[in-house]
Amino acid sequence: MPATSLDDLYSQKLQLLLDAEHQGLDAIPQFAQAVHDPKLRDTLQKHRRESEGHVQQLLQLIDGNSSGSRNQECISMRALIQEAQRTLDNIKDPDTVDAFVIGAEQAIEHHEIAAYGTARSWAQELGRDDDARTLQGILDEEGNADKQLSTIAERNVNERAARGSDREVGIRRGAEGDRARRDEQGHGAGRLSDVEARRDADMR
Repeated sequence: MPATSLDDLYSQKLQLLLDAEHQGLDAIPQFAQAVHDPKLRDTLQKHRRESEGHVQQLLQLIDGNSSGSRNQECISMRALIQEAQRTLDNIKDPDTVDAFVIGAEQAIEHHEIAAYGTARSWAQELGRDDDARTLQGILDEEGNADKQLSTIAERNVNERAARGSDREVGIRRGAEGDRARRDEQGHGAGRLSDVEARRDADMR
C-alpha cells in the first residue's frame, strides 16, 4: 500500500524486517551445514536462535501498529541470499567455503543493521520510545554477531583459505609436472625405437 507519512514508512519497514529475518532463518541451516570450522558453525547456530527471538519481537511491534500488514517481501535480502547460495555451490575447498560463508553472513548482517537502524530512528521520531528500545536491543545483537564473525575470520579462517589457494597452485603445478614427465618418457621411448630400427638395418 502507498506510504503517505513517516508512520506508514515505519510500518512497512517493520514488515520488511520481519520477512528479512524469516529469509535469514531459512538460509542459516545451509550455511551451517556447509562450513567446517566448529566455532563458525556454533556462531551461526547461536545467531539463528537470536533471530528467532527477533521475529517474535517484530511480531509484537507490528501487532502494536494497527496499519501493519505482514505480506511485504524483502527483495534485497532475497537477492543477497540467492547470490550467496549460487556462489557457495561452486566452491570446493573447505577453508574457502568457511571464508565465503563468513562474508555472505556478514553481508546479511550489514543489511539488517542498516534497516534496524533506520527503523529505530523513525520510531524515535514518532515518539515510539518502547519500539526504539526494542529495536536498539536487536541492533546490539546484530552488531555483536557481526563482530564475532570478523573475529573468527581474522583469527584463522582467512589464513587457511589463503593457504587453500597455495594448495590449488601446487596441485596444478604437480599435474603439469606429471604431464611433462609422461611426455618426456614418451619421446624417450620413440628415440629408443629409432635406435633399435637402425641396429636391425645394420644387421641386415
